[in-house]
Amino acid sequence: MLCERYPELRTTVYDLEFVADIAARNVNDASLTDRITVTPGDFFEDASFPVGHDLHLFSMIMHDWDEERDQLLLRKSFEALDSGGAVLICELLVDDDKTGPVPA
Repeated sequence: MLCERYPELRTTVYDLEFVADIAARNVNDASLTDRITVTPGDFFEDASFPVGHDLHLFSMIMHDWDEERDQLLLRKSFEALDSGGAVLICELLVDDDKTGPVPA
């Protein structure tokens, strides 16, 4: 959706192979193969993240892991990002009964 909204955006989807396969089909269906690269990988098992990017988006990722694993992911981001790069973390935090967002 971001690439549809921002025509200058180029991106890489980096995820487990079975997710990358789904992403590749969606990218193809959206006719965005010229702007979206799909790279299968495992962010815990791979020694490093793909390089050549100025932003890493972690969407609905950090809440799944403990602080040590989150720090590992952020360290790998720091090492892989271009100079001046940034990390964007998107999380939807729900209340205990999972009926809505956590109150502000």
